[in-house]
Amino acid sequence: MVEPSFLLGAAPPGVTAQPPGTVAVVTAVAFADSAQAAVEALEPLERCPAAGRALHAQVAAPTTFDGLFDAAARFWPEGRRYAADTAWSNAELGAVVSRLREPIQAAPSNESVVLATLSPEPRGIGTAADTAFSVHGRTLLDCYAVWQDPVADDANRGWLRETMTALEPVTVGHYVGEADLTAAPARARRCYTEQNWRRLLALRARFDPDGVFHTFLDGVPAR
Repeated sequence: MVEPSFLLGAAPPGVTAQPPGTVAVVTAVAFADSAQAAVEALEPLERCPAAGRALHAQVAAPTTFDGLFDAAARFWPEGRRYAADTAWSNAELGAVVSRLREPIQAAPSNESVVLATLSPEPRGIGTAADTAFSVHGRTLLDCYAVWQDPVADDANRGWLRETMTALEPVTVGHYVGEADLTAAPARARRCYTEQNWRRLLALRARFDPDGVFHTFLDGVPAR
């Protein structure tokens, strides 16, 4: 199995971009029974037309789960202020990235990033009815505003919402675990198929009819 991802953000340490600014970081992690099988699974990346223009490349490097976590931590450091939102999309990656070019360059903080994780081609209408969060797509977009100064809270949260607005035309749903429900509570409903959403409402009506427990369902219209 290969998990490919595409990240837009500031150039990482050791990588010089011309002109200075944001870069696209393409990664692919192969999970295989042997090193040779992993190398073969990653081989298609070598045929990418843009491979020769990479500012930096690391090819088929063995790693551990700790190494993967450490690499990710560079983009999500401790001690920062965060705001996040997500979007599932079935659009071609190029169409998605074209909508992100201007927003990522205009981010108030150079630590903010947008991560696109590519999924296998969805079947049917792009849903998996038996999963807890039943809406899926070809690409999961995770948008993170990352900054340090509390004075910049409004600017960075505003940037996040503007970025999500730019993605709205290619958005088919959200992942409720990181959806910005403070921006629009109805995002919660778009994390589920209509059938599963109504099932969730029915379960709450049965087991918590008085709304004792706080939930992301609060404030979301039933219809």
